[in-house]
Amino acid sequence: MKEVVIQSPLDIHKYFTTSRTDHGFSWWFRGQANADWDILPKAYRDGYYIDNGFDLRQFKIWKRKALAYLSDLPNNEWECLALSQHHGLATRLLDWTGNPLVATYFAVSELNNADGAVYLYQPLRMLRPDESKISDLEQGVGFIPSPISPRILNQRGYLTIHSVHPEPPIHTTTNNFMKIIIPARMKRELRFHLEAYGIDSSYIFPDLNGLSDFINSHTEKLSSIARQHTSQHPTFTRYLDKGW
Repeated sequence: MKEVVIQSPLDIHKYFTTSRTDHGFSWWFRGQANADWDILPKAYRDGYYIDNGFDLRQFKIWKRKALAYLSDLPNNEWECLALSQHHGLATRLLDWTGNPLVATYFAVSELNNADGAVYLYQPLRMLRPDESKISDLEQGVGFIPSPISPRILNQRGYLTIHSVHPEPPIHTTTNNFMKIIIPARMKRELRFHLEAYGIDSSYIFPDLNGLSDFINSHTEKLSSIARQHTSQHPTFTRYLDKGW
């Protein structure tokens, strides 16, 4: 696995421009707020992992009980598993995105004192949902689910499938996997750049929760300005006059 540490926003832009994604082909991206975290699906993390089949048994329970909340579930088992993942169930699916800026958002949006990381991955094989059974899960196979929500659509959400724990979560070669480390000192600057590009919580989470997070982030900025006794700061006065 190739690993690099960026020193400026221009560095990460350089790597992204040479790693474009074309409708799910070529590079996928995943951001993690702590560069030391393992790349593990939720079902394999501490507090959730029991044995290699337990998560699938829990998924069957989820399907049975989900009918109380949804009038219809997807007929395809893979799409149904993706739906459960989307709603927070601990599964053996791992989230990726086709948009490197979205991955960067997740790498820098929290844990300001920890280095973040963006992972780049090229799946060696893609799933064909109509030809594979849920019991035939394979390690590191790529899966592009249907856009079942505005979040998945905005985030250009992709998934990888992981069958056995604790084997390496994805099959990697020197050419299909890369880790970009973002120093903690750069997180705030990169968040500023992302917001200028329109990548903020209201875009990542296009619902009322995302809107509230977005407004809260501006409130924190204004609070910081007020604490510095700079109430005449242009940002502060412009917001009082017009909002943003």
